[in-house]
Formats: sequence, C-alpha cells, structure tokens
Amino acid sequence: LPTVVATGILVYATALVAHEGAHALAGWMAGGTPTLVSSTDARGDWSGLGEVATVAVGVSGSLANAVLALAGWLVFRRGVGKPTTATALGWLVFAVNAWMPTTRLVVSPLVAAGDWATVVSAFPNQGPLRASLTVSGLFVAGLLWKETVPSLARAVGGGSASVRRARGRRLVRTAWLSGGSVAVLAALSSPLGPAWGVAVAAGSTLGTTWPLLAAAGKVGEHPVPGAPLRLPRSPWLIVSGALVALVLVGVLGPGVRLGG
Repeated sequence: LPTVVATGILVYATALVAHEGAHALAGWMAGGTPTLVSSTDARGDWSGLGEVATVAVGVSGSLANAVLALAGWLVFRRGVGKPTTATALGWLVFAVNAWMPTTRLVVSPLVAAGDWATVVSAFPNQGPLRASLTVSGLFVAGLLWKETVPSLARAVGGGSASVRRARGRRLVRTAWLSGGSVAVLAALSSPLGPAWGVAVAAGSTLGTTWPLLAAAGKVGEHPVPGAPLRLPRSPWLIVSGALVALVLVGVLGPGVRLGG
C-alpha cells in the first residue's frame, strides 16, 4: 500500500508539473514572459503573441502529457507477462498522462475554459471550432478506452477474474486517491485562491482520470496469461513520493515566480 500511494503521488505530480511547465516554456519560446508556475496554472504576459504562438502555448501542456504517456507505455510494455513495480508505474504514467489531455479536450471547449479555450480564442467562428474539438475529444476518448482496459488487465497479470479485478481496483483507486489528494492539498495555497484552486486541482486530476476507475471494474472480463502483479515494498519509491509531495504542496502549491 505505501508503495502504491507513493507511486500515485509521483505520477500525478509529474503530470501536473510537466503540463504547467510546458505552458510556461512554450510561452517563453514564443516570445512571451512567463511570471509564475504553480500546480494549478502558469501565468505570464502573452499579450504580444500571434495566433500560431497562442495555439502553441495552449496545446503545449497536452503535448507534454502525451510525451509522458508514450514513455510510460514503453516501460509498461517491457513487463507484460511478468508484471513488476516498474510495469505498474509505467502503466499509471501512460494512463494518467493519456486521460488528462483527452478529458480536457472534451470538456475545455465545451465549457469555454482552460487550455483549449485559449486555442479557440485565437480563431474566428469559435462556436463550430469548440464543437469540433469536443467531438474530436470524444473520438480520442473512445480509442483510448479500448486500450485502457486490456492494458490494465495485462498490468495486473494473471489469476482468476475476481482476483484480477480486485487487484486492479486496489492499484487504480489507491493511486487515483493519493495523487488527487496531494494535488488538492497543494491547491489550498494556490494563487487562484483556495476555492477556485481546489476546484481546478480536483478537476485536472480526479476529474480527468475518473475513467481509470471504470476500467478497473472491467479487468475481470479480460483474462491474460502470465504471472500476477507483485508489488513489494519499495523504499526508494516511498521516499521519492514523500519528497515530491512536500515539493508540490510547499513549493508549487503557492507557485514559483519567474524572472524576478
């Protein structure tokens, strides 16, 4: 249990930092002036950016998550058939970083807030574009769902349907709750204010990755050969998770100011 808790914190914290850090980096590379990066948002002076640069800043966070998802998938694939701690870590990195931008692509244009609202703001005829982005997000979500369940089944390994289902639920629920809870705790000191910061943190972690909970309930329907997942206590993961939690809450919660 402590190893899975620490793994969840590492995965979710890394996804958040990569997402917000990518926004700041893209804005700086495009000629803007980033001023603050926190666990809930990235701020800066983007007023001089053109359409292409504005789009680049808007999509940069999702692209960073996509790169992490690919890296996690490659690690996960190496352990199929004999899953280990690295296999579970790789699958969580893949699943969390794939679902975060996918759910954002569905919801952000729909509610006209967040990353994709920034992208839409750079174009005319915003209504049809918002609808197209949401439909595209639903299409991507459908494709991703088809891979999420069987890949989780391979990550939890062999055994009877009930045992594999229980194993998958323990892995996913523990990581989802631990990662999301630390993100919410960090958001209490967010520059957005505690109420809005907590809402953003919960939505961007617990909200965007809720399909993982549904996937865990379907694991029993996908029998796989091979050994069951074994997760021995990992001191280095536990220590790393504790340190990352401290940094996320104590440093990136209130935010890091850039450029003096």
